[in-house]
Amino acid sequence: MSTTTLTSKGQLTLPKAIRDQTKLHAGDKLEVLV
Repeated sequence: MSTTTLTSKGQLTLPKAIRDQTKLHAGDKLEVLV
């Protein structure tokens, strides 16, 4: 499990381990379910 922090601009940074495991790159889109 990893954690991230929401910035004052509403942005999240995904930890590198997650980006590597999911093969995500800058500009990729994600769907977020809450």
